[in-house]
Amino acid sequence: MESASKYPTQAMTSQETRDWVASTKGTQKDSIQQHALPTTKSPDFLRLIPFNETAKLAFSELLARKRAGTLSDHHGQYLVDNGKGLLRKPINYQARSEGETTDEEYPDAPEPREVNLGFFKVSFDHVNVTQSAKWVIGRGSARKGEGKITRNVDILLAAPGSQHTTGLLAAHAYLRMHPDSGVWMIQAAPESSNHSTESGPMVMATLGEKDILNNGFRCLDKPETRLSILDMDFHVQFALTTYPACESYRQLRNRKLEEYDMAVPDTDISGIPLNSDIRAKDLAVFSLGLGSGANGAVYEAFDPESGELRIVKVVEVKNESVRESLQPEIEMLKRYPNTRGLVRQYGWCNSNWDTTLTVEKYPLNVYLVQRKGKAFNRQSWKDTPAIERLKAFQDLLCGLRTIHQQGWMHRDITRQNILYFNGNPPEAALCDFGKLCFRKIDTYTGLAAWSNLPPEIVEGESNPYNQSIDIWMLALALVLTWCPQACQGVARLYNGQITSVGLEVIRSWLLNIKNSNLALLLQEMLSKDPKSRPNVDQALSHPTFQHLKTESTQEAVSSEGKRRRLEEDTIDVETAKNQAMRLGQKETG
Repeated sequence: MESASKYPTQAMTSQETRDWVASTKGTQKDSIQQHALPTTKSPDFLRLIPFNETAKLAFSELLARKRAGTLSDHHGQYLVDNGKGLLRKPINYQARSEGETTDEEYPDAPEPREVNLGFFKVSFDHVNVTQSAKWVIGRGSARKGEGKITRNVDILLAAPGSQHTTGLLAAHAYLRMHPDSGVWMIQAAPESSNHSTESGPMVMATLGEKDILNNGFRCLDKPETRLSILDMDFHVQFALTTYPACESYRQLRNRKLEEYDMAVPDTDISGIPLNSDIRAKDLAVFSLGLGSGANGAVYEAFDPESGELRIVKVVEVKNESVRESLQPEIEMLKRYPNTRGLVRQYGWCNSNWDTTLTVEKYPLNVYLVQRKGKAFNRQSWKDTPAIERLKAFQDLLCGLRTIHQQGWMHRDITRQNILYFNGNPPEAALCDFGKLCFRKIDTYTGLAAWSNLPPEIVEGESNPYNQSIDIWMLALALVLTWCPQACQGVARLYNGQITSVGLEVIRSWLLNIKNSNLALLLQEMLSKDPKSRPNVDQALSHPTFQHLKTESTQEAVSSEGKRRRLEEDTIDVETAKNQAMRLGQKETG
């Protein structure tokens, strides 16, 4: 079983990690941004290196055919010829540990034999049979009456007619990219009649110590991993070892995917694992890099099992005060790991891979792993149907209800702390529970920016506030996101503080929205008087959401309805803006 101590950056503080990365990789602080632009020619980013005797002999036969001109150019392009060498087979050969790459020598070993040495390489310059980010691995299939291999396989593991093709499928496995994260995976072929067993799915390959069954997959989450296919052992090795090289690769990869007319992963990570990566146990893999803050930061990551994108919040616990500030987030993670309207939490651990926070271990890095979404203020809402916005609104109210039912307050609901997930169906969720309060009433005001806080805090003098501040902040976040016209001029007039006058500007604009129920609900939630605001249950039972299911059905059959936007549900945006500005000027005058 792996331990945290195996990874050199695991137990370091943020500053120690930055220093270590810079010294070992030869990078400067801004080298990630000032990287070399990718060249036209794509270097190989991955290598499949024959490791045991069987794999080396099979590869040697392939190289012999390539030299003789009897191997197709398509299959030959993946072979790197390193000349001839000696193959030593020790007596009582046993598979060696994953990190070793050389043959052991025994005094009584048989005489070495000469073989052709080399490895398989993969780059985006190689036009594969799928014409996508997927390479086929296997033995291929011969045309009837011919000895040539058809181009239904890319990486040919054994030459036609070789004894090493026994048991291999034409397309035995695939090297493919996760479409969202860009992480590379080994996927086994679907179940075949030639490989069916009474006991169930067959082991098609083994990656590291984990078996890959029919149609199953495993992620390449380490710079080098042992791959076994039948009796052939290989080392899968990434050829990129620095941040600048990975960034150049990512840009080139994205261009190639566009050429394939494939979706480009919406992420800044390359999907290439490095030795300096941080591992949050089995929850996530991420690169701390050179840009972390004093106490912590948020990083994109990937799940080492599924390859899916994750977000890791890293907090450096230096003292008891920081530890106490973490408790609300850890409590939410324990109680509500997967609840509607609250961001999905996958778990947490410290840099020692346990879940304890004791004073004896300070300083200590803590990793909180959650689902990756897009902040509301970064989501493109232009073509989002109105029905999907209402569903997102409903999701958020459901999440807030869960918090309020416990007698708690979120206290930090902003556009940055609301996530949107472009799935099927789309979802929305609250995140960042660092300001969570385990009481219904409080007086502490060191919360979000003043421009996001309700009047009772901005204009009050340390007066107690209650859960209604969450109602107000949620409504404001939605208005700022979906009705930006309502707030144009407010920041200039009122220094960014949403005061009573600013609220009147927003309410005036909301009156011009055709969806009167939605406008009324938002106005009620933005009431200056906390007692006049609806609670969560009242908001969820508002007529705004009564016909959500009916409207959803209508949207599904109406292409026009799908493209309807809340910005288009206005009588006259310019008129509304002018009215609002006049009202604001009148109030300030």
